[in-house]
Amino acid sequence: MTSKTLKDAGKPVAEDSFAAQLLKGDGGGSETKGQTCLRVVDVSKVFPASGSASEPITALEPTSFDVPEGSITVLLGPSGCGKSTMLRMVAGLTEPTSGFIELEGKRVEGPGADRGMVFQSYTSFPWLTVRQNVEYGLRIGGVDRRMRRSEAEEFLHLVGLTEFADVYPSQLSGGMRQRVALARAMAPGPKILLLDEPYGALDYETRWKMQDLLLEIVDKTGLTALMVTHDIEEALYLADKVAIFKPHPGRLAEVVYPDVGRDEHEGKETLIVSEAFIHWQKHLLAGLRH
Repeated sequence: MTSKTLKDAGKPVAEDSFAAQLLKGDGGGSETKGQTCLRVVDVSKVFPASGSASEPITALEPTSFDVPEGSITVLLGPSGCGKSTMLRMVAGLTEPTSGFIELEGKRVEGPGADRGMVFQSYTSFPWLTVRQNVEYGLRIGGVDRRMRRSEAEEFLHLVGLTEFADVYPSQLSGGMRQRVALARAMAPGPKILLLDEPYGALDYETRWKMQDLLLEIVDKTGLTALMVTHDIEEALYLADKVAIFKPHPGRLAEVVYPDVGRDEHEGKETLIVSEAFIHWQKHLLAGLRH
């Protein structure tokens, strides 16, 4: 999806709405960009002995990092390194064994509307239309019907699904279903987007388009994102900051800020074969192997 597609709104929107910031392309979070949005301090996760496990299992050793406002931070690592466990603790779906997590200075003590979650699996409610799925979080939050409808329409437009508003998820392709998930996660106006390998099940071209959409959303609105992936190319293409995790037990090995010169290239085709990109690919690969 291109910048032109995002900006070509077919109807007026509320000037103060989150979607309006994206349509105007005004970098909604520019005043706070670079400040800390999320803090993870000495967070660990140990699962108690149960069933066939005679000893407690350390899924993640004490880990600390922060996520800057208006950026994309990627947790990169193989299966079993604790990256998805970490994301679930940030989401409030799993309680840490030790340490604490703060979102804009407030302790995370459970799920909340200040965090929008997008999973790899298709999580849309099959009995609801696309529009109703996007409205769901707003309805739970007590937003009135008229405002819900307006906000849902704005976000469906932003992700290119306006003409599919009244169809059901089963009638959509995988990429379109993930667009629904992204719109639904953004609609309540979260402070951070949490993405757990959201494009892992998509074909390469569709994944590429979804990556570009995420980059545009963050660039235009200043929204913060924390994403899990095992794909080095995806991490480098998207991330301002990469936290490399290693397995058995899960632990944070290194944090890097890869400058691949994304703004110097017209598209991904030239970026991924550039000298800077290849350099960082080798660096991350070495970090995962050693």
